[in-house]
Amino acid sequence: MKSLGKLWANMRGHWNEDVPHSVPLVYLSGPMAMRRSVLGHEVNQQYRWACGFFGLGLIDRTGSMNCGFPVKILDPIPTEFNAVADLATLCDQRAVALVAHARGQDLGIRVLWSGGIDSTAVVIALLKALDGDTSRLEIAYTTASWWEYRRFYKMLKKQGITLTKIKRIQDALTPTHLTISGEHGDQIFGSMLAADLKPTDFHAPWEGVLTPVIAEKLGRKNAREALGYLEQQSQACPIRIDSAFDMLWWWNFSLKWQLVSERMRAPLPDDVRIDSAPRLHHFFRTTDFQRWALANPDKRVREDWASYKWPLKDYILDFNGDRKYHRKKCKVPSLQGVVAGTAPRPAYAIDADGRRLTQSTDTSLVAEDGTVLAIEVSNGE
Repeated sequence: MKSLGKLWANMRGHWNEDVPHSVPLVYLSGPMAMRRSVLGHEVNQQYRWACGFFGLGLIDRTGSMNCGFPVKILDPIPTEFNAVADLATLCDQRAVALVAHARGQDLGIRVLWSGGIDSTAVVIALLKALDGDTSRLEIAYTTASWWEYRRFYKMLKKQGITLTKIKRIQDALTPTHLTISGEHGDQIFGSMLAADLKPTDFHAPWEGVLTPVIAEKLGRKNAREALGYLEQQSQACPIRIDSAFDMLWWWNFSLKWQLVSERMRAPLPDDVRIDSAPRLHHFFRTTDFQRWALANPDKRVREDWASYKWPLKDYILDFNGDRKYHRKKCKVPSLQGVVAGTAPRPAYAIDADGRRLTQSTDTSLVAEDGTVLAIEVSNGE
């Protein structure tokens, strides 16, 4: 049986050049980011360990840290964010713009609905914007979506809205539809990693809470490497960060945003990605939603995990009156297994020219307990 390295070496796009790749990267998988060299560039060791902790390929949108290879930042972090509309208004405005775009291009509207808070809010915003004209609306869902919010599914079915069951995100990306996701909702509000914290730690000083968490996964020595990168990077945050919850939000907002922007397209075959790329829209991927996140740190969470994303839950409640969902619904990793699939994942990157490049997996990044970090699966956030 061939080794993983040899198997992936035979994939189309395997990089094997004499000089470092000069085109900036817009996306790289976790195994690629954890390599000692990426496309001929020596990788910053602290960056490697930071990626090892998150299990992802990070791209610093502040541009303040050197990872070792060139990157292109697709969505810069706003510098002005004081005057911004409330979240409900932003959701309504975004939906109106997307509906107008779909009508102008004579496209159907397909929503990737997971049953979670973000995508449910997206469906509601679009229903409001469509104002009863739902003939072009289609809801793509999975079995997990139905389990996560059965009452909402039944409401959609009762209203005669088209419901299409899919197994993978890729099944929903077609050139005949404007496909809309709830991506970046997590980056606006916080981080799934906070679910593992005690609620009493949410608003505690971040160093005392998160340093042991990182050390538990990587080991103390390796955690110092990761923190060397993460602490320096956090100094570029335009607002003050003190608490553990807010620091996790910042890392998610500034380091994972671009991964989330591209991850639905990244695993696709080239012909599918090229055809569908202009018609995949992440609902919360706008400058205004970023500005709202920076201007409203008090609206991410209250006293416990059930209060996470409470402004979006208010938005849902105002539409459907579902007090049980509002009171009890908690964030879960809805995309896990749908976008990324299962381990192991290949070491690959996509550059600014749209070229996909692979390399063999480097298994030298090993946690203290012997776990090879380069083949872990992300938390699906």
